[in-house]
Amino acid sequence: MKRLLGLVALTLVLLVVDFKVVGFLLAVIIVFAGLAYFGDKRELFAEVFNIDKKPVRYAAIAVPVVLLMVAIVGGIHNHAVAAHEAAVEQKREAKQAADKSALQAIKFSATNMVAKTDAKGKFTYRFTADAKQIDVDFTQAETEAMNASVKKVGHHSYELTGDIAKFAKSDDVSYTLYLDGERKQEKKETITVENLSDAHKKFVADRKAAAAASASKAASESAASESARKASSEARKASIAASVAASSSQAAAASASSVAAKQQEADNNAANYSYAMLMKSDDHSGEPYHLTGTVFQADSEDGIESLLVDIDGDADLVEVMVNGTTNAVEDSTVSIYGKLTDRYSYDTKIGGSNTVPAMVASSDDVTVQ
Repeated sequence: MKRLLGLVALTLVLLVVDFKVVGFLLAVIIVFAGLAYFGDKRELFAEVFNIDKKPVRYAAIAVPVVLLMVAIVGGIHNHAVAAHEAAVEQKREAKQAADKSALQAIKFSATNMVAKTDAKGKFTYRFTADAKQIDVDFTQAETEAMNASVKKVGHHSYELTGDIAKFAKSDDVSYTLYLDGERKQEKKETITVENLSDAHKKFVADRKAAAAASASKAASESAASESARKASSEARKASIAASVAASSSQAAAASASSVAAKQQEADNNAANYSYAMLMKSDDHSGEPYHLTGTVFQADSEDGIESLLVDIDGDADLVEVMVNGTTNAVEDSTVSIYGKLTDRYSYDTKIGGSNTVPAMVASSDDVTVQ
């Protein structure tokens, strides 16, 4: 009896260990079978399932034995599979270690990592390595064939030879030496070949000449543009000076009543003509105008003053050419009576241009407050 109980217990353990959930369910069946056989109610069990007592008793012995054999066979199989997988993993790790050791054992030696071509684009690079096989590759152009190869010239001596004449536009070409003969491995060295061929030197010279010609053309165009701008500015100043002179002469000849009438007309125009109207067109050129504001910029040349006046503190600027000199400077508040002219365009300090309304005036009509 004790042996049978031990057999049942061992069966339960092996089933649970080898078959997990399925083993647990089988163990439950065994327990119920044992209860059916050894329990006080085995007759009731037989009656419930409508079977004889003797088959129940035999089944209670046979089921644990069969399941025990299944558990043992399963355990042996699982152990064999685990042992096989462990052996395979051990071999793989051993091979990786051997490959790594072999890679580390490979030694490479060279005077430097740079080679130079001759005038025709050919090169020879010498190095030593104790590798069994050496491959070479480059990444200069996927569509171009690599004209280079490695050959053994001594016990551990090698030469990398090639021709990069077709890469006339490249300053250099890089080659990769795979010292283990397998490009997927990491044991590699990169060699840079400087292009000293005549074709590359010609390309560099042509490139420099083209850059110099482009720079010279740009400088010439800039100088011509600056000269034209200055000429236009001088011509405008002369025209404005003549207009101012004529305006001053007419003003001097006018009577006091006429001056007062002109100033009244200028005040009326200042009230009726908005800054936006003056910016829009030159329709009011030649009409009297009165402005007050702050000097944003002041210049003087050859007896002519140029005052750029902000009339409302909101960067609404008017260019005033004054015949004569005044004591107006930047940030001065001025009151000016004059005559509107065509709009004026000027270059800004940051390299742009700006167009503003313009007027001419005599220095006698400029009041600096």
